[in-house]
Amino acid sequence: KSRLQNLKQLKVVVPCEWGSDDEQWVVRVYLVYKLVQLFTDKSFRVRLVRFNFDDNSDSIKPYKQYGFLFEDVDDMAKRIGCNEVGEEKIGSEETNRMHTTMVAIFQYMISNSDWKVPVKHNIKMVRPKDSATAKPYIIPYDFDYCGAVNALYAEPAPYLGIQKVTDRLYLGFPRTLVEINAVVNIFLQKETEVLNTINGYPLLRKKGKEEMLSFIQGFFTLIKDQANVKKIFVDNAITKWP
Repeated sequence: KSRLQNLKQLKVVVPCEWGSDDEQWVVRVYLVYKLVQLFTDKSFRVRLVRFNFDDNSDSIKPYKQYGFLFEDVDDMAKRIGCNEVGEEKIGSEETNRMHTTMVAIFQYMISNSDWKVPVKHNIKMVRPKDSATAKPYIIPYDFDYCGAVNALYAEPAPYLGIQKVTDRLYLGFPRTLVEINAVVNIFLQKETEVLNTINGYPLLRKKGKEEMLSFIQGFFTLIKDQANVKKIFVDNAITKWP
């Protein structure tokens, strides 16, 4: 409670409808944020909350539903010793190279193609306070269109050339195989922790848990084969944003 009181402001994420299925999508999105935190503290913190809804017009009966609180960008930046990058236009290759590679591979793991660095679409950008010339970090957010969540309303942008959000598409820029393997090894070391985080979450229904586990396990199966790693992350890296 005291930590929340010290925060500047908080965003609230709740289901669009009051049905239990919609609540499950929110739980999945919440879990994706928890997965990001396994890899880096340069991420948004979230806190699950049980909300009580009461319609003032009395047209809908009071009900309870899970949602989550979302850390403000200024609080996140302060926590990691950074400041948010404002209107400055920065390309993907002008950001912290290893961190951006990690984010791109994480987005591939969850099958999220709904992000772009140059226009700061579903990413925030922060730079260390103690260096005006340091390359900034990209901080991903807004994961409801990813394949790991697989919400009914989610569809990929037509120009991406994929049919559904569960079709993985790598949006990372060219790296050497040595660079890629350095990051891939971090993911492999976190495999058990990632799967346990999903499997051990009590609010996720059995069917949703099985779907999410199977989908993420598919990623780990892929990256255990060096031929796949080279093909996906080196040979098929992008040179410009689609």
